Amino acid sequence: MTESDDMRNPSRSEDDPLNIAMQSPHIFLSDRLAQSYTWAVAKRGAGDSTNMISMMGCIFWTFIREYIFRGRVLKGRQGLAYAVFCTQDVFFKYANLYTLEDKES
Repeated sequence: MTESDDMRNPSRSEDDPLNIAMQSPHIFLSDRLAQSYTWAVAKRGAGDSTNMISMMGCIFWTFIREYIFRGRVLKGRQGLAYAVFCTQDVFFKYANLYTLEDKES
């Protein structure tokens, strides 16, 4: 039995993102980064821009929205982890957008 077999959850399907993330975090993270870069390119193409204050505001608001308003606080550590991962995705998106703007100027 390999290490990746030990980490998989047998109650989940093979295509489940959590199983994929547990098998290879590098592939999961690189996929998320690619999606955030695609989002940033589309936003930049539409003429949207950002600055550090609005970026931090969006990141903070995402955490508050996910953790408190969507009830993740009631789920304990799992809810906190989910809110943090959602916040991480938003950070990646705005960091890519900020980087694209910086490259253009």
